[in-house]
Amino acid sequence: GEVIVPGKTGYLVKAGSVEQLAGAIEATITAAGPVKPLSSQGRARLAARFSWVPMVDRLEQLYSSLLHRSGPGPP
Repeated sequence: GEVIVPGKTGYLVKAGSVEQLAGAIEATITAAGPVKPLSSQGRARLAARFSWVPMVDRLEQLYSSLLHRSGPGPP
């Protein structure tokens, strides 16, 4: 999944697209409600996916799968 969920945790714009960037800024400024929920949801999503605990868990799973896949190695 993506880190940014458009409209929920932020806005995605094409690199170099001034028009899309302007549209995202305008959408943020003219949002019907406060932007704080967007910011909070984005921060929570990042913390859940990229803090130390999930990152270490994913690395352990990767190393474990590589060890089991390659079989026994030299002593």
